[in-house]
Amino acid sequence: MPDNDDKEPRHPLEQIIARRKKADLQQAQKEAAATKSVADKLAKTTAIWPQVEKLLLEEIGTANKLLKEMSCEYRFERRPQPGPDAVATGTLQLLSSKRGTPVTCEVVVLKNGTISCSYKITTETGSKPTDTETLNINTVTSKEWRDLLSHYVDVAYNGPAHS
Repeated sequence: MPDNDDKEPRHPLEQIIARRKKADLQQAQKEAAATKSVADKLAKTTAIWPQVEKLLLEEIGTANKLLKEMSCEYRFERRPQPGPDAVATGTLQLLSSKRGTPVTCEVVVLKNGTISCSYKITTETGSKPTDTETLNINTVTSKEWRDLLSHYVDVAYNGPAHS
């Protein structure tokens, strides 16, 4: 039988096999590209997070100076084990010694570059999830962190319906 590698297969079974091989190759290429994309996002997110965390810590420092007169302060504690889908996780707490309702926010930096900030309010009857903010690690700014911290103070002192 002549070598048909460079020609279109003539037998119907050869054509089916050739189409299947082509489809398998295209699928493998798509999967390789998707894997590379995920790996690229992970590398970029891992590289950017320290800068974004620094912005958050700077805004916490500024907020704590302003909140002193209210006997409040923010604390951010990074968790050592972020979890399977996360680059980093931490707990952001608004603590008050005088009044207001404590607010706890779980900050999760996902491998895809999303920062999820889910906060809950603790009351005498327990804690309840309130809201989730989603930020993009590639575009988050000091202003967004400032707005988020301000929002949590507003929620703590005036309740979630007020903000």
